Amino acid sequence: MKINVLHNQQDSFSQTILYAPELKLPETNHIAEKCFPAVRFSELHPQEYFLILESEVGAYEEYSRYSKKPSMYSYFGGKEGLEEKFQEMYNNQIEEVKNYV
Repeated sequence: MKINVLHNQQDSFSQTILYAPELKLPETNHIAEKCFPAVRFSELHPQEYFLILESEVGAYEEYSRYSKKPSMYSYFGGKEGLEEKFQEMYNNQIEEVKNYV
């Protein structure tokens, strides 16, 4: 699975987000546009998992290659651990959509 890094240094603090562009979720009654499983990364704070809207991705610089990505993976049990979590988020959201319709 491809995992990209979104980075924004425009704010007073630096934000880094990892997300899975291959796991694009459809619009639903609860979500106004397509979105992706993501996690806000911080070495100092707990990781925050969420769904990032497609329009929000454009507010960041996007990197498919990022020098610190391998060390970030260690916080999630490796790349495989992060992939599993993103896949779980994707599957749960798809299931919710099926149950809602």
